[in-house]
This record gives sequence, C-alpha cells and structure tokens, in this order.
Amino acid sequence: MRTAGHSHSRHHRARFDTLDQIIVVAVLALFGLGTLLWLTGELAGRLFGDGSPGAEPSELVGIVLRFATDPGDPAAAWPAGAHNTLHSPVAFYFCLACLLVLGLVVALGTRQLWRSLVASDPAESKEELS
Repeated sequence: MRTAGHSHSRHHRARFDTLDQIIVVAVLALFGLGTLLWLTGELAGRLFGDGSPGAEPSELVGIVLRFATDPGDPAAAWPAGAHNTLHSPVAFYFCLACLLVLGLVVALGTRQLWRSLVASDPAESKEELS
C-alpha cells in the first residue's frame, strides 16, 4: 500500500515540476523580450533620437506589456518622459532587426565553434580510429 501512495506522490510531483518549468520559461521569455526591447530603445534613441530613453530595469515588464498593446508606436511603451526620445517606429524596428541579426550571427558562430571544438576532441578521435 505504501508503494501505491509513493507512486501517486511521484506523479503529482512530476506535474508540479512541469508547471514550474513553464513558469520559469515564461518569466525568462518576458525578461528576455524586455531586455531586447530595452536594448532596442537605447540603440534607437542614441542613433536616431534625442538620446537614451532612460528606462530603468525595473520598468522592463511595463515596457513589454505596453509594447504588446500597441507595437505600431514603440515609443509609447516607454515611461512618459522617454516618449520624445524615440521619434520613429521605423528607426526602432531597424534597430530591432539589427539586434536580432547580430544575435543570430553570434548564435550560429557559437554553434559552429562548438561543433569544431567537439570534432577536434582527442577522445573522440581515438574512438574513430578503433
């Protein structure tokens, strides 16, 4: 009888772990999107606007939520004092595209480097010779 209870407990715990993982992934995705939007705003403001929008890291969630409600006006996602520093949605999205391409290039380069390091692993070479 104890075994059946133990099995039920393990099953319950496994579902809890899945929920934990979903929550962690959602929080990380929200933080990642907030960071990407913040970096994009900083870059667009400095290159094409009147300087840094000056948003604090604690404002990332608000930026993401406001951006999601009106992606056509990215400046509206920043706090009221920063609206004037981001003039053009085109400049914002240009900077966003540049950051995404840069991230993709870094990810692909890292992947290629990792594969070349793994391929040149001496332990793996000995296995191929056997």
